[in-house]
Amino acid sequence: MVKHILLLSLSILFFTASCFSEDIPFTLEKGFIVVKATAMKDQHIEAVIATGSPHSFVNMDWVLRNKWTPGFTLDKRGETIFLQDVTGIILGDQKPVSIKAKADDGPKTGIGPAAISVKLGREISVRTGSV
Repeated sequence: MVKHILLLSLSILFFTASCFSEDIPFTLEKGFIVVKATAMKDQHIEAVIATGSPHSFVNMDWVLRNKWTPGFTLDKRGETIFLQDVTGIILGDQKPVSIKAKADDGPKTGIGPAAISVKLGREISVRTGSV
């Protein structure tokens, strides 16, 4: 009987621990949800989660510094859009996900990682939209 109670107690403990392990630690800074993540195998990055945005953007300084080659496509108007596959993004202890992120056009629009980096005073590599 004691073995059964001990087994049940341990099962409940491990089950509740696994439920809580789904949390993603974040900070709220100047209106941005900032998370620490790992991407592209072993790159430790900071990302901003933009829950209302349909698009994700990548900081091109980060891409070029790592000597990755972005892909490209054309939009409806025939203009080139550069895209970067950002693979293996791990937030907290979640499963890895991959996104295709648009190239950031620098701080001029105010919505991409470069502009957010200026506002926060440190590099933000990715701004994810709804993934």
